[in-house]
Amino acid sequence: AQQFGADYPKSRTDVPNPFNNTYKTADNKWLYICQPQHNRYYNDMMKIIGRDDLVDDPRYATIENVKANHLQPELITILDEGFSKKDLEEWLKILAEWDVPSQKVFRFTDILKDDEAYVNDAIRKVKYNAFGEHALPTTPIRFGGYGDPPIILSKPIGYHTAEYLEQYGYTPEQIAELEEKGAVKCYHGEEVPDVIFKSERQEKGEAPCNW
Repeated sequence: AQQFGADYPKSRTDVPNPFNNTYKTADNKWLYICQPQHNRYYNDMMKIIGRDDLVDDPRYATIENVKANHLQPELITILDEGFSKKDLEEWLKILAEWDVPSQKVFRFTDILKDDEAYVNDAIRKVKYNAFGEHALPTTPIRFGGYGDPPIILSKPIGYHTAEYLEQYGYTPEQIAELEEKGAVKCYHGEEVPDVIFKSERQEKGEAPCNW
């Protein structure tokens, strides 16, 4: 897009097509609409937001005139005012009735509460002794013969330092000297067993654990 003059970053108040944009609703939520055929659906959009007075308005009715005269900010302001008058759920119902592709713009907190995200293993809950239960994103790449990959709780810092240094020929005395100088950090606590967090579908027996 940059090669064709679309400079970034962009502002939602100056997008090429105002019908492919985000709008704030009365309940302080955000709505995304994607109606790429501006000319065909212009009158519908004006009726939807209660601006029948702008039906067939030559300034905004064709995307060619909107772009030629840089009227996107004006039309977006009109749409902003229209969408600000109703709550998100009401708009989603209205737009569905008019066959306008639309959806809620999700916040991070919405995703963390979305059951489908866990069912599809897009994110997975893990539990840390120090931080409690939180969610982590998982890899989007899956192999049929491997299944959902494991998420293994990390070990304390320096947990394997001495083990690997010994494999490379360092003596315990040399490792202690390196640690005293601050060159490495070694863990000196009790053994920490592996803690593996399975996907929700693995926990339910609906997916194999091939690892």
